Amino acid sequence: MKTFHVRRPARLRHASRPAFALALAGAALALALGIAAPAHADKDADRARAAVQSGEILPLSRILEAVSQRTSTFPC
Repeated sequence: MKTFHVRRPARLRHASRPAFALALAGAALALALGIAAPAHADKDADRARAAVQSGEILPLSRILEAVSQRTSTFPC
C-alpha cells in the first residue's frame, strides 16, 4: 500500500504558530498567577489572625453565631 503525503502551502503550515504562541503565553500567565495567589492568601490569613488576637475584629465563629441568633428570632 502506498501512502501519500500532502504538502500544505507555507502560509497554512505556519498559520498556527501565532495561536500556539498566544496559548503558551496564556498558560505561562495562568501559572504565574496561580503561584502568586497562595502567597497573597497567606498574608491575608496572617493579618486576619493578628486582628482577631488583638481584639480588633471578632472571630468568624462568633459573627456567625450572632447572625444565627438574630435571624432565628426574625419573623418571616
